[in-house]
Amino acid sequence: MTKEQALALFNQSLQNLARTGLLPPDLADFSASPDTLMTDLPIDSTGRMSLVHEIETRGGLDLPLDDIVDVETVDDFASVMLRSHRD
Repeated sequence: MTKEQALALFNQSLQNLARTGLLPPDLADFSASPDTLMTDLPIDSTGRMSLVHEIETRGGLDLPLDDIVDVETVDDFASVMLRSHRD
């Protein structure tokens, strides 16, 4: 997995959850940039856990929650994804 693939997976997961009603509907067409702050996304802690689960399921990842709680940007999140990628 590359950083670009991780960012794409993040955005696909975010958009999918918005389309299914688990995240705010305005995120259905939103594309986060690497610099997007996680705190700027209109999701609560339950939504964030749904996003983590969606990314893990779609990407075959096991994201350590200790690392996820400390991310500040989408790029930081993608870095955790890269470290967690199973070949």
